[in-house]
Amino acid sequence: MYSKNKVDISKDRIKSIDIFKGIAIFWIIGGHITWYWLREDSLWINDFLLVFIFWPITAVNFIMLSGMNLGISVNAKKDNNWSNHQIRSHIFRRLAILLIVSIFYNFMVGLFTSMYEWYYLYA
Repeated sequence: MYSKNKVDISKDRIKSIDIFKGIAIFWIIGGHITWYWLREDSLWINDFLLVFIFWPITAVNFIMLSGMNLGISVNAKKDNNWSNHQIRSHIFRRLAILLIVSIFYNFMVGLFTSMYEWYYLYA
């Protein structure tokens, strides 16, 4: 009986972390899109939104929640008898995929916004 309640609490906790990560992703996308939504004479609003609304809520929150989720994931994999090597290789594969997607995304943004500088790949 006790273990069933423990599993239910754990699932609810993971769902709440995923919900807050989704909200952070939504805010990140909103922060990037406001630059294109606004007219040139009202870009000061974008600076205000970035400094006071988007930055404190988005990246810091997303990184914190990702770290919490990573810790929970590692503990769950250890409970399922994964070796340290399997856990490490799984994490590095996921990180490599994210890095490749982010470089591709930044390349496409640089291509479509006519900024052909190499450092925009790592922006």
